[in-house]
Amino acid sequence: MQVIKSINDLRTVVGTNDGDVCYVTDYIGNNDGGGGHFVWRISGFTSLTDNGGTIIVPSGTNPTNGRWVRNIEGTAINVRWFGILGKESDADYSTQLNNLINAFKHRLNEWNAGVRIMFPRGVYRFKNIEIPSGFTLVGEQTARNNWILHVPVMIKPASGANYIFKFLNTTEYTTENASLENLYIDGDYPNPQVSGLEAAVIFNGKFCSLINNNIVNCPKHAVFGSPWGSRIENNNLHGLKAATGYGDNTSPNRGFLGALHLESFVDGWIINNEIGATSTYLDFKNPNRKGVAVFIKGMEASVVSGNIFENGDLAAFFMDGGFNYLSGNRYELSMSTGLELYNMYQCNFLGERFTNNSLKTIGEYDDLIINQNCANNTFTSPIFSKTYNSGLADLNIDSKVRYNITNYGNNSGVWKNVFISPYFTNIGTLNPNPLYLKNLNPKYALTPYCVNPSEVDPYIID
Repeated sequence: MQVIKSINDLRTVVGTNDGDVCYVTDYIGNNDGGGGHFVWRISGFTSLTDNGGTIIVPSGTNPTNGRWVRNIEGTAINVRWFGILGKESDADYSTQLNNLINAFKHRLNEWNAGVRIMFPRGVYRFKNIEIPSGFTLVGEQTARNNWILHVPVMIKPASGANYIFKFLNTTEYTTENASLENLYIDGDYPNPQVSGLEAAVIFNGKFCSLINNNIVNCPKHAVFGSPWGSRIENNNLHGLKAATGYGDNTSPNRGFLGALHLESFVDGWIINNEIGATSTYLDFKNPNRKGVAVFIKGMEASVVSGNIFENGDLAAFFMDGGFNYLSGNRYELSMSTGLELYNMYQCNFLGERFTNNSLKTIGEYDDLIINQNCANNTFTSPIFSKTYNSGLADLNIDSKVRYNITNYGNNSGVWKNVFISPYFTNIGTLNPNPLYLKNLNPKYALTPYCVNPSEVDPYIID
């Protein structure tokens, strides 16, 4: 068995017999992890082109027209095998990663299984990478849900990137059963070379997932898309560092931009994430309050549970959806409103918590707003609270909402919105509505506003 120093040196070697073996110590050198065993193959391989990782074609005279074929050891494809070394912080590895993806995309039917691509410790830059069906991109260690920069794997946008990774959903192709896992993806704000980054991840497709990732420091969206039957689980997502393109109530999506921004979300799961708009606690992202931690339009038949939505102009804005189950989410530390619903129907909210909202202008905004055309939503045991926060205390901010609940929707008839056993510990700044018989004493603050003057308060079952 010959020992070769690098992949380029391997291209100068021609095998003699089918099955000859070479061991390559490095991709380039200095123990870079891109080496491995290569076997000389003739039959069935003579038409394959050099892909820079698993198929190496000699550059000189090749009488048998053979190829050096990497012996793949284990179940994951190491990106270093394709020269994606992660050792130069400004190197653009997009071409190499596309070579890797193309090398295995055609083998999915052959294997009847997916492809797992593993990123070892390092810093990597990519731009506009399209994720095919069946591919999982994974860091070698869990990214953890935090902002610590000393992480084993960091991925950043390369110069000119519109996005880093994209799950496809076009008339020609839809990404299915693909995933990003255990990756620390940094949007690299305020680097001017990546100012055109619309989203770190464009998340479309079917049955796809984002699991255990940090996707942070993004100038606009951390995640944007319209996935179907997909999961967003155990991630830390933060964006809107320098977003442009906000609108008003007459604009598409009523002008909102979200760090997590989903144009539709059907039959999916958003579970145990921390999602924020990277706010300073002192300024709106947009004068019209359109910068939100989470924006979801067209959410249907989905589960949203155990998340923290925080730090936006609003913590969350949901519109044009129904038949969802939401439980144990926290809407907190927003500049104005915690959660606003618009044209949402037949959703069940269990144990939702609203805390420390209306930070920008104390006493001007509400924990929860239910707008017109919202119907038949049920809130069971919601908690409206105020908790001590050292960061707010240092800034002399004493969070106090105007009202805990502002309801413009139905509060009577079969389509009424219902509150069952709400728990109020953060009292609004205004006196309760004296027309609501159960609210004669200032125990909690409910809105006196409603479209129909005769329907003045939410329907509450104590």
